[in-house]
Amino acid sequence: MADVEQVLQPLQQLMRDTRRLAPREGSLDEPTKVWTEQERFQDQVADALVIILKTRGCTWALQGGCTFCGYVNDSMVRKVSVENFLAQMRLALGQSWKGQPVVKIYTSGSFLDDTEVPREAQAGVLALLPEGVRKATIEAQTHHATRDKLAAVRGALRPEVELEVAFGVESAHAPVLAWSVNKDDRFPDFIAACGHARGLGIKTKAYIMLKPPFLTEREALDDAVATALLCAPHCNLLSINPCNVQNRTLVERMFRRGLYRSPWLWSVAEALTRISAGTHTPVRSNPVGAGQQRGAHNCGTCDGHVADAIEQFSLSRDPSLLPGAQCACREEWLDILELEGFLQGAQP
Repeated sequence: MADVEQVLQPLQQLMRDTRRLAPREGSLDEPTKVWTEQERFQDQVADALVIILKTRGCTWALQGGCTFCGYVNDSMVRKVSVENFLAQMRLALGQSWKGQPVVKIYTSGSFLDDTEVPREAQAGVLALLPEGVRKATIEAQTHHATRDKLAAVRGALRPEVELEVAFGVESAHAPVLAWSVNKDDRFPDFIAACGHARGLGIKTKAYIMLKPPFLTEREALDDAVATALLCAPHCNLLSINPCNVQNRTLVERMFRRGLYRSPWLWSVAEALTRISAGTHTPVRSNPVGAGQQRGAHNCGTCDGHVADAIEQFSLSRDPSLLPGAQCACREEWLDILELEGFLQGAQP
């Protein structure tokens, strides 16, 4: 552990220097962003209202944060009061809720972190959800998901509203979390949080990162699949998140120097195929920036087709929709995986 801390300290400093965070101007009574997307709910495709609340920022990100996460760039880096949170929520619902049965409430970090979202605001925001909402989703770091906190947010909702808590697991393997992700959560914390949630009738989702920095394409694919299969017995849904290049992150610094390539869309499809074959727990993926150089991409010719197939699979959960060999660049991707495997095996 001492060796890990010695490495993480300069890495945290590097992340702080990269972010250059400072308090931001702007109204604290307006959410960062609101939109509607499609979500699978109760074996059907339903509309989901997504609300990004302004907060002071993810506590971990303010200390340096994960190597790939730039969401803290939208944070205010100053106090956001309970009244501000409630005003943001009222405005978002008043302008954009049109009967969507699912509402996703996201922050730049952890909804259950009292220093980011005060506990009174956690309950107050959820209590504002109107009649007609059937499911609410929040995100939290696993060590914030104590039984008491989960019980409080569950109690803020009407009994008929399903609550889902999404956890950023990223990887089940400590070396990847330490060296590639730079995250202070641990896999046993995820297992414990899922147990607390299950006992309260709360559903859970695991976010799994595909290709954080310093992993080859092959290593990243194998790690994501293995992590998903380890998470599957404990949660209700798996979400494969291909790494994309976000502003003011370590990944962006590497990208600008030609030291990082976002994962292939073929890797996303392959991960979904392997995971679907290995567990009955549903799995999905919604690659951000698919087909762009900063997002998961292939050769440029087949990107749209493969991304559409991944989206359709995520909504239908039908593995037959995942793409097969339909572009010459798939052979290039397979060659890369084989070569990386050969080089790994050749290392002393």
